[in-house]
Amino acid sequence: MKHGRRGRGAARPESRPLARDRDRVGFGWTLTALGMVARAQGKGDLATQRLQDSLEVWHEVGDRQNTANVLNTLAALAWDEVDYETAHRRLRESLEILEDIGDRRGIAFVVEGFACLAVAERQGARAISLSAAAATLRRIVGAPSLPAWRLEVERNIETARAVLPPDAVEKATVSGRAMTLQEAITLALGDREGGA
Repeated sequence: MKHGRRGRGAARPESRPLARDRDRVGFGWTLTALGMVARAQGKGDLATQRLQDSLEVWHEVGDRQNTANVLNTLAALAWDEVDYETAHRRLRESLEILEDIGDRRGIAFVVEGFACLAVAERQGARAISLSAAAATLRRIVGAPSLPAWRLEVERNIETARAVLPPDAVEKATVSGRAMTLQEAITLALGDREGGA
């Protein structure tokens, strides 16, 4: 058979762009994973570089969900470095993408990111309300968070609880649990001034 060899191993010319896209997606995932590992190891500069590189790949292949997820992780790196303006900007960008594509699980992830940022900015009540709102959203959509992320959020929220009186913690928790999705987004994007 003349066409036997080609049918088995050789890619058809029209399938090469798809293969390149698959290769780029795999590369994007690898860079994202390396960035997350570097952050876990406390190597902020390396993590930022890997995640910035992965962000370029996700833009290139048009993967908006992974773009949003990487922006959230880059925000976490920024608040690790006490660069709260960059963290807020990255979270906002991530949230805009996730709202546009209707990813409520992802929105919960970003609202938790805003909660962690609020703790860093010493806005404990706001952080607790955002965390409670995100937890409610996660229950509604049936999307628990990944264990490492859940531990990071819980550690941050415990910091907020430790500095607030119990009645303020309860009030913020009840308020957050009662929020609609839009109210949680409004709080996340809202006024960042003032402590507590």
